[in-house]
Amino acid sequence: MQTCRSARTIDVIEGELSEAFLRGGYLLFELPLVNVYLAREQARCGDRDEAITLMRTAVDHLFREGHLLGWGIPETGVLVETLLDRGAESDVVRSRGRDRAVSVRASR
Repeated sequence: MQTCRSARTIDVIEGELSEAFLRGGYLLFELPLVNVYLAREQARCGDRDEAITLMRTAVDHLFREGHLLGWGIPETGVLVETLLDRGAESDVVRSRGRDRAVSVRASR
């Protein structure tokens, strides 16, 4: 059984990590990865719609920046799992499309 952290805990972690990444001026390309895993925790706590929006933003950012092979594959996997957990028919279609897009981009 997966447990969820409180929304306050997620907010604190997100704020502290984001500030550390931005203040340090390094490893900024890893910030979307952190955001996806924080969003996964948010989804576990029941706010799947908002979490999926945050995950899509992070994954799309990685695609645009060309970091697919670095963190894009695990991030896309988390997004697809969350879409499938939500269980809407449109999510199944979208997750299949994302899965294919990752396969095509990774093979290039």
